[in-house]
Amino acid sequence: MSRLPDKEVARSLGALCGVLNLLQDSNLSLTSAQILCYVAAQVIDLERPRAATASELAKSLNKSTSTIIRAMAQMASDKSPLLEGATDAFDARAEAYVLSEHGRNLIEKLIARSIDLSVSIDLPATHNHRTYKKFRQNVERRPQRLRKVSWDEENLTLTVAPAEAVLSDEVQGFVKQFLSAPPDIAALKKEGAVLAFKTAADATYFVMRWC
Repeated sequence: MSRLPDKEVARSLGALCGVLNLLQDSNLSLTSAQILCYVAAQVIDLERPRAATASELAKSLNKSTSTIIRAMAQMASDKSPLLEGATDAFDARAEAYVLSEHGRNLIEKLIARSIDLSVSIDLPATHNHRTYKKFRQNVERRPQRLRKVSWDEENLTLTVAPAEAVLSDEVQGFVKQFLSAPPDIAALKKEGAVLAFKTAADATYFVMRWC
């Protein structure tokens, strides 16, 4: 285990505090901030987007569905909403959401603060409710979703199911576009595929997007 230089510790703590201060200034709870990040991960993938639903996010965040429903509804109904409703072409009964313009702007500010940038950044294109609806009209099936079976933080290994889905064009296309390096497929077992990631950030983002 390497020791961080004092200046790197100070820079990291300053950046972290900057993120927390921005969340406080934006009147966002931790749960709402998590929702915002998870929704952003779904709509920044222009070729394989998903509109986030409360039931899926509740599983991802280990929260009750009712808690997530209330939080998402509040985030979509504020004077400057962070989310906007999107029709789920595969389940008209589900309340689905994508980023609003205000939500996108806040994500840009949070990312800039997290990497200690004093200047604004330009986030890649993201789907809004209009572009998402148009995209979904031309898609015949719901995008693949994986189930997280287990996570080994020490070894950065994630087991997901179904195993064969990891090899799909959807998942592999995402890996090549968004991760710093493709995870090694350590094993394909009955209970799932064991993926070994190079960084914790890659593993976290993979879970945000697919689990």
